[in-house]
Amino acid sequence: MQSWTKRDFFTYLSLFVLLFIRFPFAEFASLVEKIVNPSILLVNIENLRLLEDQTYYLYDNYSFILVLVVIIVNRSNLKELNIDKIFIPILLSGGMSYHWTSSGLWLVVIDLLIFSIAILYVRGRLKFGDIEPRLLCITFVIVIVFFLGILLIIDSMNFAKIGWAVQWYKERISFLIVEEVTFRGLLWMFLKKLNFSEFKIVVLQAILFWLSHVYYANDNLISFWVVIPIVSVVLGIVVWRTRSITSSTIAHILFNAWWSLYVYRNL
Repeated sequence: MQSWTKRDFFTYLSLFVLLFIRFPFAEFASLVEKIVNPSILLVNIENLRLLEDQTYYLYDNYSFILVLVVIIVNRSNLKELNIDKIFIPILLSGGMSYHWTSSGLWLVVIDLLIFSIAILYVRGRLKFGDIEPRLLCITFVIVIVFFLGILLIIDSMNFAKIGWAVQWYKERISFLIVEEVTFRGLLWMFLKKLNFSEFKIVVLQAILFWLSHVYYANDNLISFWVVIPIVSVVLGIVVWRTRSITSSTIAHILFNAWWSLYVYRNL
């Protein structure tokens, strides 16, 4: 294992912070309580719920800021984070969406960070690896699959539902970006530094991503036990094959859009 620099320490600390404030502790404890004997739990679920409320607040308000800082700090080796030049416009669009749908003093910080990344991008100060030839091909396949999926539910769609979906994703796209950078960027880089094989990385990131969505176990068992594990693995394989979170971010956004339209098709 290579020695860690100060940049590495900051980057991995940021990873652990993002994983910690993203994890739904109370929902996970509730699921364990349902599966095994409740008496083995040594924690109070209500106390965990209070902790979860605080961490969710931090995640909701500051995770995107932390991701932007991490990208600036790692601007000379973004390849290790599976970030290519095509991802930057997606990141900037997430920042603009965050600006339009949020309020508060922290918006100034977001704007400054987004502006800084845009300047670094234009001046060529962000260092990327070469774009894998299969990236565009796989992304094209992802888009085609999305439109084929739309054909399955097109009879139940209307402008109101489409408008609702667009509005929801304007508000949440920045958090989908945070998830991709966290699980398939930072976590991928960390596990690779520990000399994990890419197969193991795909499996481990999928497990952690799946468990971070454990709140679905309380209302949608199919989503939690079937859909999310499959999606977690597929997104990991996409990054494995393309060396980029650009395609996985696009797949993540399109799948969530399709799934929300599918789930609410009868409303």
